[in-house]
Amino acid sequence: ASDSQAAGANVLADPSQPATIPAGVPKLPSMFQRTEQISELTRLVLSTSAEDMAMSRVGFWGMGGIGKTVTGAALVREDAVRDHFDQIVWLPLGQTPVMEKLQSSAMEQLTGKPMEPNLSEEERHSALRDAFKGKRVLLALDDLGEEEHQGHLNFVDESCGSRVLISTRIRHLLSDCFSVEIDKPSVGDSIKILMAAAELPRTDRAPSEAGEIVELCGRLPLALVMAGKLILELEVGSKWDGITSILREELRGDEQAASREQGVIRASLAGLKGNERDRSGAQRLFKLFGLVPEDTSCPLECLQLMHDAVYETSKSTSILHIRKWLKILIDRSLVLGTVDRASLHDFCLLYTSPSPRD
Repeated sequence: ASDSQAAGANVLADPSQPATIPAGVPKLPSMFQRTEQISELTRLVLSTSAEDMAMSRVGFWGMGGIGKTVTGAALVREDAVRDHFDQIVWLPLGQTPVMEKLQSSAMEQLTGKPMEPNLSEEERHSALRDAFKGKRVLLALDDLGEEEHQGHLNFVDESCGSRVLISTRIRHLLSDCFSVEIDKPSVGDSIKILMAAAELPRTDRAPSEAGEIVELCGRLPLALVMAGKLILELEVGSKWDGITSILREELRGDEQAASREQGVIRASLAGLKGNERDRSGAQRLFKLFGLVPEDTSCPLECLQLMHDAVYETSKSTSILHIRKWLKILIDRSLVLGTVDRASLHDFCLLYTSPSPRD
């Protein structure tokens, strides 16, 4: 590692102040509810007992769309967690992580400066080791896919009480960690998520169709939010029979989990409101996210260039139209983040990826 990076390794650590929440940590949804799993993970991360400190890694697993990223984001946003650690480092891996990019992000979160270019792998590892040294850090690895990936990122100083928080879809990656399963919410909790997304008061009794909609969504939180936003957008009030018809039509009787999830996306896209230009523009923009790497925010200018190149428009589409269409998708929870930092959940990425029928 260079002398400049080694010298700057401790500039952002201030034990007297709560750890800063990294810019990449997603905001919690408005209908977020703290779960027992989050409470247990928080306890494990904060525990200083000899038994719990015997392993520095704490992990949780669950299927795509179940809410793992939200679980991790909720934990690192806890006041007690921020007070306990000097710094928090948040790294979204996904299925195709770019290690040099993630290493540079870790370095920038730790020191305020990205990794210097043209370093060898050994030099990058050494630079990260120096940056972590002497700090109590919570390193959050979101959506770990392979064991070897954390070997390029995990250089926490365990002697300072640092911990590693891992989310994954693959249970065996947590074989030597404290681990918690993130399971589907109960039917009752799923209905609450659906009602909250539809912005119906908690005092309102759920329509009789709510149970069927919950099962059609596979009780996956993200699918439930999409269905709730569809209900809100269509302004159906308490008459939900038409919603179940739309979802059943899109699912076409296919009981496979992936098809159920994609059916909810199809129904949500088909139910977009507005004039024809805005509806088709938002639908086209959504498909363009298949060209964006997972968990990567895409600048508006890039979306504008891709839109005009892919759809061969006769004249340049304005940034204002891109913003408008993007906001439509964000309001429906089809796209995550904000207009200026939009990204696609892998739950939706499968839908936008090319398939043999395209």
